[in-house]
Amino acid sequence: MDKSLFASLEDLAVFVAVVQEGSFSAAALRLGIAGSAISKRMARLETRIGSQLLLRTTRRLSLTEVGQLAYAKAREADSLLAEALSLAAERSRHPRGMLRVSASVSFGLNRVVPLLPGFRCQFPEVDVDLLLLDRMVDLVEEGVDVAIRIAERLPESSIARPLCPVRYRLCASPDYLRDHPIAAPADLLSLTCLHYRVAPQAGRWHLQKGSEAVDLAVQTPVVVNNSDAVALLAQQGMGVALLADYACERGLQNGDLVAVLPDWDISGPFGGWAHAIWRPQVSLPRKTRVFIDFLAAEMGSLTVGASGARQGPSGADQRPDR
Repeated sequence: MDKSLFASLEDLAVFVAVVQEGSFSAAALRLGIAGSAISKRMARLETRIGSQLLLRTTRRLSLTEVGQLAYAKAREADSLLAEALSLAAERSRHPRGMLRVSASVSFGLNRVVPLLPGFRCQFPEVDVDLLLLDRMVDLVEEGVDVAIRIAERLPESSIARPLCPVRYRLCASPDYLRDHPIAAPADLLSLTCLHYRVAPQAGRWHLQKGSEAVDLAVQTPVVVNNSDAVALLAQQGMGVALLADYACERGLQNGDLVAVLPDWDISGPFGGWAHAIWRPQVSLPRKTRVFIDFLAAEMGSLTVGASGARQGPSGADQRPDR
C-alpha cells in the first residue's frame, strides 16, 4: 500500500484531535507527540488538500468552510479506522476463520478425526477443512495451513512441531497364527507379509531385540497404499502385516489382530514421530497456533509410558534438521 496513504490517515487523525481538543498543544498532549509535529502534519494535510482548514487566532481555533466539510469526513474515517483496528485486535485474541489441514487417510481417521469434536467445542469459531490424502501436499499451492506428516525428512522450507510418537508392530489374525506359528524372525521368511505400498524399502524388515538385530527380505505378494486396508487384509487372514500403532490398535484391542514377535522392535518405514508442519511466516495466525497446541496437548498423552514419564522430543517449535 502507498506510504502516502498511511501518512494521510495519520494527518487526518491529528486534524480530528486538534478540532476536538481546541488547540495544537492539547492535541499534542492527547496524541503523545510534539507540538511541532502537530504543526507539520496540519501543514502537510492542508497542502495535500489544497485549501486552508483552520483559522488560528491568539485565543482560539476555528474551521474554515472547507475545514468543516473535511472534519465531518475525517471524524467518520477516524471512527471507522478505530473500529477496524478494534475488530482486528478482537480477531487476533479470539481465533476464528477457516483452517485447512492435511493428514494421511489412516492417521487422520485414527488420530485427528477423534479430536475434532473437542477442538470445535473449545474453539467454535474455527472451521476445519480436513484433507485426508495418502500423498504429500504442497502447503503453498494447495492452500494448506497445517499438514501432519510422518516422515524421516521434512520439507526444509517448513517449520515442524512433534505431536506424538509412532510405533510400528507386526500383526496377524488369530486364525493365521494358529496355522502359521511364529517363534522367531526367521519364520517370517516363508510367510506372506503385508505392508504399505509407498514405504521405502518396504520389502526389507529390520527387527531388533537388545543387541540382536535381524534384516529380512520378506515375501510381499500384496501391497496396498492405505494402512487401514493393510490392517483389514491382516484381519482377514491374508498374512503378517507391518502396521503403525494407530492403524492396528483397534484390531489388537478387539482381538481381530494379535501382535507378532512382541518382544522385538521393528523399524518403521517413515520415522518414529508424527509432526505438524506449516510455512514460516512473520506471525502465525491465532487459529493455526491454537490448533497445533491442541493437537500437541491431546496427542502428547500418547507419549506417556507406564511410568508416567514423557518420552521423545520436546514440543517446542523447530525447523526440521533431518
